[in-house]
Amino acid sequence: MSKDILVKSYDRLYAEEKICFAEMPTRFPRHRNEALVKLASSGHRVLEIGCGGGNVLYNLRDRFEEIYGIEISSTRADKLQKAADTCGLNLHILVGNIEEGLDFPDGFFDVILWADVIEHVVDLWSAMTEIKRLLAQGGRFVTCTPNIAECRRRLTLLTGRFPSTAGKDEGLSVRPGELFDGGHLHYFTFSSLSKLYRKYNIEPVEYLGFGNLGRFHNLYPPLLSGAVGISGIKN
Repeated sequence: MSKDILVKSYDRLYAEEKICFAEMPTRFPRHRNEALVKLASSGHRVLEIGCGGGNVLYNLRDRFEEIYGIEISSTRADKLQKAADTCGLNLHILVGNIEEGLDFPDGFFDVILWADVIEHVVDLWSAMTEIKRLLAQGGRFVTCTPNIAECRRRLTLLTGRFPSTAGKDEGLSVRPGELFDGGHLHYFTFSSLSKLYRKYNIEPVEYLGFGNLGRFHNLYPPLLSGAVGISGIKN
């Protein structure tokens, strides 16, 4: 798939988006952004890949001295930077693609985060290689992504239907300008994402299930959580 097609799709999708910062509860995360904030630690520099509306970075403003975010959509990045400047937030929002490399030195970031991004990247290996390069030794890497092995999706597949993770109607019902199944290209479980971490010398240290039922999703996350949340440390 052409990366230009992805960029144009996201630019159209977020053309009318309004940026709004808000505090997020994190004790029992209900969605990916709350989970990302809960799993993030603290340090000198943090990078969020696919920072979207910026609410994760807003909620990390007291944990880090330097806060960076990258967006593949220039439309969204410009809106977020303007909103941050208006609110007096010291955020550094850049237009970039993790797959193509970023202009930062090796080991520049103490923490790197992405939520619902890994399933969208075209070249997963290039993205992970760059993340490994940018992450400091002992730094923390946090991913949140849909869990294809969640029990309801298993039942959907058992009945002969596609267990979509974004669009309804087996991934065919999406918003105008969106790609099939919300543009999801890769699908993960707690097991497969853990293996991916270790492939790049990042050891998983914390697993988190999340959703509207609070702690229920953590009774057995591989089956009961609709999403995978993993925090790991670079060896």
